[in-house]
Amino acid sequence: MKNLISLFKTQRLPEFERSTEEEIYSAYVRYLRENQLVDFDDLLIYTLELLTDYPHIKQRYQSEFEHVLVDEFQDTDIVQYKILRILGNLHKNVFVVGDPDQSIYSFRGASYQNSERFIKDYQAETVVLDKNYRSTNQILKAANKLIANNFNRPTAKNLESDLGLGEPITYYAADSDYNETFYVINEIERLVRYENYRYDDFAILYRNNALSRLFEDTLIKESISYIIYGGVSFYQRKEIKDALAYIRLGLDPHQDFFFKRVVNVPKRSIGKVSIQKLEDKARELGISLFAAIDYVELRPQALSGLRGFKKLIEDIKDAFFDMADLQEIMPILMHLTGYVDMLKAENTEQADDRVNNLRELQSVFVRGDMYYEGNFYEKIKEQLDQISLFSDLDQDVDEESRVKLATYHQVKGLEFKVVFMVALEEGLFPNNNAMMSSIELEEERRVAYVGMTRAKEKLYMTHANRRMQYGELKIGYPSRFIKESRPYEEAQPRKYYQPKTIQSGHILKSGDKVEHKVFGIGVVVSVNEDIAKIAFSMPHGIKNILESHPAIKKIR
Repeated sequence: MKNLISLFKTQRLPEFERSTEEEIYSAYVRYLRENQLVDFDDLLIYTLELLTDYPHIKQRYQSEFEHVLVDEFQDTDIVQYKILRILGNLHKNVFVVGDPDQSIYSFRGASYQNSERFIKDYQAETVVLDKNYRSTNQILKAANKLIANNFNRPTAKNLESDLGLGEPITYYAADSDYNETFYVINEIERLVRYENYRYDDFAILYRNNALSRLFEDTLIKESISYIIYGGVSFYQRKEIKDALAYIRLGLDPHQDFFFKRVVNVPKRSIGKVSIQKLEDKARELGISLFAAIDYVELRPQALSGLRGFKKLIEDIKDAFFDMADLQEIMPILMHLTGYVDMLKAENTEQADDRVNNLRELQSVFVRGDMYYEGNFYEKIKEQLDQISLFSDLDQDVDEESRVKLATYHQVKGLEFKVVFMVALEEGLFPNNNAMMSSIELEEERRVAYVGMTRAKEKLYMTHANRRMQYGELKIGYPSRFIKESRPYEEAQPRKYYQPKTIQSGHILKSGDKVEHKVFGIGVVVSVNEDIAKIAFSMPHGIKNILESHPAIKKIR
């Protein structure tokens, strides 16, 4: 909604698509006026109105600014460009610096077309800066080849470097998302051990935040410190904590901490005063907040909200009673709570990210059905305990010693010695929306270009042939960006043998002897993708377990 309001203001959108959004916008504008406040977009719009509607103000500032200089010009929007046109119209000494190939913020109103407008409006002389001081030439050659596929390039260029040819880009095709993850972490460990790299030299880049989860889990298992740039780790994200709180309440409604977290999420007209009265009643009677709902006296609307919440938790508890598998949890939970509907109503990119995170949590539970034995309650206890271990891990180290995980937008302007661009599959990157529009596809390609040019010494571009997405195993097809960046003479991405360095991710084969912390000694019967069929002694028998599961270790 924040981005939509900004676009409405700066681009003068004719109307919102839904009346709810229009109401929110009207209330927002009214609040600003009543409190004599302005936001960033207002600062620009009011400046433009002053310069447009008041000639004496325009003349004053046109005279005052003999030279106008603009940096990061590719990130400017149409309002900023109009201000620039007015300020520079008298002396016409305007100097801008920007790279249209790195214009990746259209969702915030930025317009790569401003470069075309500037050249046309000012008959500007163009100086192409094609010397790169960050990356080696192998990386730049691939990035140049990729971005050349964009038609809308006001000033085409081919970057070169004095840093030497460097190493060729590593293209890796993994059998599965798990194998992709292990390959990346193995490479990090190998480079640290044998080539004197440090963990802070590495960045793992992905198109959306939900893709961080598998890498986080594996880094944690391997005791490798990491940091999420511009965000929080998967299990610390609000929507994940909310979903887990609902699950814990479904198992035990009398946990006050989780009760308070979600009692008003989504909104149920239950304010702080009502919660305080509920807490007072619970303390008075020595019972839980959940139990106190039957005894507290509140205004009708708040009491109705609390009773509705109690009924919801009871419905979740009843649904759990009938479940056999963990993968049944998320669809029913989201249906009963209306949480996803709440996020979709926001109609923002951030809300879409949060929906994707909840879908990724479904993948966690699908994997949990493969990991854990027993009935539903035994499996969910194991799963929640494992999540708690990930969530509570204290990475008490300096930020500089951590592997960096980030989306491409979060690392624009940064650089790393080694970059892994992961999950490069059609539908993920470029995303499904971009495949509908040539304009959006070109922006996705610019995003990929930005990612490639973050690398100083080594660049890895990886994809998986199969990926667990939102609880479903899906076939993955290599992103077109791989083919578009690969040297002509290299027909297929190279596939590498995985070194056996990951403690919790041993590569198993038929006949290997393993030890499981619960099932004891077993023998591998077969391995299909990342699932090992293992024969244990009775009463356990044959089990299908992820070969990377931390409970398994290979007996050497």
